[in-house]
Amino acid sequence: MAAENRTKYWRRRILFTLWLTYASFYLCRVNISIAIPKMIQDLGFSKTAMGGVLSSFLLIYCLGQFFSGRLGDKFGARRLVSLGILGSALLNLLFGFSKGFIIMLVIWGLNGLFQSTGWAPMMGTLANWFPDGKRGRVGGIMGTSYLVGTIFTWISVGFFIDALGWRWGFWIPSLIFALLGFHWYLRVRDEPKDVKMEGQPGGENSNVGTENGRMKDHSLRSDLTSSTVIYSAFSLLFLNVVRYGVLGWIPTYISGLQEFSISMVTLESSIVPLGGIVGVLGAGWLSDKFTGRRRGLLGSIMGVFLGVTLIFSHHLFTNLILLLLGLFVLGVTINGPNILLAGLIPIDVGEGETTSSIAGFLNGVGYIGGIVTGFATGLFIDMFGWSGAFHFWEVSAFLSSFFMWMTSRKE
Repeated sequence: MAAENRTKYWRRRILFTLWLTYASFYLCRVNISIAIPKMIQDLGFSKTAMGGVLSSFLLIYCLGQFFSGRLGDKFGARRLVSLGILGSALLNLLFGFSKGFIIMLVIWGLNGLFQSTGWAPMMGTLANWFPDGKRGRVGGIMGTSYLVGTIFTWISVGFFIDALGWRWGFWIPSLIFALLGFHWYLRVRDEPKDVKMEGQPGGENSNVGTENGRMKDHSLRSDLTSSTVIYSAFSLLFLNVVRYGVLGWIPTYISGLQEFSISMVTLESSIVPLGGIVGVLGAGWLSDKFTGRRRGLLGSIMGVFLGVTLIFSHHLFTNLILLLLGLFVLGVTINGPNILLAGLIPIDVGEGETTSSIAGFLNGVGYIGGIVTGFATGLFIDMFGWSGAFHFWEVSAFLSSFFMWMTSRKE
């Protein structure tokens, strides 16, 4: 019983530390979304130029994912994530002092490199600590971290910008992030053997790379080239076109509907990640309770609802109640499939041995969509108005749903 209680303690401690730390990553990632309207006003940048800054982050983040996943498998998340936090915090501090477009492009791009050390290594740690039957629910809980992080960042940064100016939206979060980096290093451990726990009590096997009592032979090459991973990568790519399009541009869109303060814009924009919390918890729970490993069909259905919501949203957003409802549904239907693709599928396929590398690969390919949407959405807005951006997101949502459906056929 003492051993079982110790296991429960460490699992709770690890999950809380993973959750809090990944939520804090968003302090120095999505703060720029709230600052964009004031930056355009203060610095005279076009929306296309600001889209370029957003894309610089996602380009380097994308490349960093391929390396951080492999490094996470090799060196563990504890050291790698600590380095990423300190680097990102420092770059946000510098960004707040910047004035020119080129230097902002470079600094925000480098921020993407350090930010890329977060998710993939953490998924490896999660797989090391939790058995198969708990991963859907635990993955869903972990998926709420970046949503709560987004809500907290948008609301707090909106307040800082209204009260002190847009530069403080980078300075204050960087200091908080650095402090939480020290908390991470003190509290996390990469795997049970780091605290002299070789096996799990209560009949649960800690060797998560097992199937029916036999060790599975995992080759990184065979895992990365499996049909499930390939189709998931394409699905995540198109989903990220929508996810990062909405994440980066919805605050600017709302600010253009009426003369709102930045604080009010952030409150309304936060409905998206609020809906996302429902989406990730619901997707994680349903994938364990009803569909088991057949998570592709669940994600595909949610993707169809995402596309339909986008079709109607642009025409309904003129009404405040419908605006809030539409934003909530967008949050549910974007983030439900996202946690399946970026979190649970890597854990299922890699089963602890190659989970971090698979998560890095999927996120790396997926963030190509984020790179494209950062620049392309700004360009479409400048050329065609907001309807161009919404049509771009709609097509991407249905393509993501199609590839997610293909994973369900191949599972």
